[in-house]
Amino acid sequence: MKGIWRIVGEYSNISIYDVDDLDFLHATFQGFPMFAYMNVKVTPLAKHPNATTDDFFRQL
Repeated sequence: MKGIWRIVGEYSNISIYDVDDLDFLHATFQGFPMFAYMNVKVTPLAKHPNATTDDFFRQL
């Protein structure tokens, strides 16, 4: 996991995972004790073409 943030005022969070494929990500989620009760939305991210650095992800 690269990072996790709590959404203020909600019982939810945003997490960033760096994985090679969706099968590994799914297997990771299935290992969570509350997986059966979770509502998971996966949004792939890519580096923006105008980004000059990826320091943000190095800090996580």
